[in-house]
Amino acid sequence: GEEEEEEEEKEEHGDAVMEREGEDELVCFVSLENYTETPLGMGLRVRPRTARERYKHLIPTIDLIPDYISAESYDSGVRTTISNAPQAVLNREGPLEEDDIDEKDQQMFVKSSARSRINAWLPVYINKKHWKKVKHFAPPAFSIISSQFNDAFNPLLALRVCARLMCATTVAFLCPPEPSSPSSSSSSPVYFPEKFLQMYADVHRVLLAMAEDYPEIAQHAQEKLINFIKEPRERSRWNTPDLGDLIILLTVTERSDEVSFETLRLPYWVEAIRRSALHLGHFSPTLFATEEDLINGWLEAAPH
Repeated sequence: GEEEEEEEEKEEHGDAVMEREGEDELVCFVSLENYTETPLGMGLRVRPRTARERYKHLIPTIDLIPDYISAESYDSGVRTTISNAPQAVLNREGPLEEDDIDEKDQQMFVKSSARSRINAWLPVYINKKHWKKVKHFAPPAFSIISSQFNDAFNPLLALRVCARLMCATTVAFLCPPEPSSPSSSSSSPVYFPEKFLQMYADVHRVLLAMAEDYPEIAQHAQEKLINFIKEPRERSRWNTPDLGDLIILLTVTERSDEVSFETLRLPYWVEAIRRSALHLGHFSPTLFATEEDLINGWLEAAPH
């Protein structure tokens, strides 16, 4: 009807404004093609799983690279590095140990503009037109990031990977590397705080788009939040390894009497305090002004 046509006109106008104002930034750093010319995504560095991550079936550690790269440039770069890699590494048979995976990972990467390694790729949501062009890349991309295989996708992987990426982006933004630390060497990623903010928004928009296509994502997020709020056993490190994920789950669920920031706040704080207690060593006024307030808050929210 007329309302749908009006919405489409608004979206096209918004796209046109974006093309004029952001076209210089929304380009592949290799080919310099913009998002209207090529499927665009973000480069990632997926680390080999640690023993803890394998044991608890966690998503591997992911380093975010503040670069956009096209699907074609990424695929071409990986093919080039594979063709130049020692066959003894690439043809190794049997299950790979952690050292073997790291050795193989050294060979299969693309260098970013800041000389950081890129060994994974995720399409970005820029607008509906661009998402229609890149959305078919999303399932295999999530599968590769989480399992190193391109045919192991299930929708909940998108939720887990996006949550891990958004938490990593928050840490990267809030905790820049120290100038004197070894991690701030010339081979490490350059710190661009505004780009990490943009990447957080990029990943979140991909998560929202995936939730539209796969309703089970929002359903699982809601069930996870309800269980955390109501069931003390769901607050353990085993069932909820990263408390930061809970805030992200809220962004894909509808507000209700059962699930909201208000209903999550107190059990979240109690569990955060419990996990931090062994590491603080002294009272910290970050969450509560006095020790008495801390005790009263604990008694009010702790499960009885």
